[in-house]
Amino acid sequence: MPSWFTDSFLDVAEDAQDALDENKTVLLYFHLDGCPYCDAMLTQNFKSGENLAFIKKHFSVVAVNIRGSREITMSESESKTEQALSEMLAVKYTPTIIFFR
Repeated sequence: MPSWFTDSFLDVAEDAQDALDENKTVLLYFHLDGCPYCDAMLTQNFKSGENLAFIKKHFSVVAVNIRGSREITMSESESKTEQALSEMLAVKYTPTIIFFR
């Protein structure tokens, strides 16, 4: 993942507040290791390309592996693994982008 992606503690509410403080929107980038389409999106949009400056300016990007085991906190009473969150949000294909504000 690019070094400029948000260094998140995977607390979505906290990430959303931090992004709001910077006048940005949280962009959850759902990916899968080894996915050629994910690699293409990273290369063409997050590492270079004409949209890179726009994305950096307007979005706080958090990478989520759809088969990952890191805990993501959704609220004080709810946390899920990356995989469980992907299932809850019905992410079936990668890459998938979901915006949080």
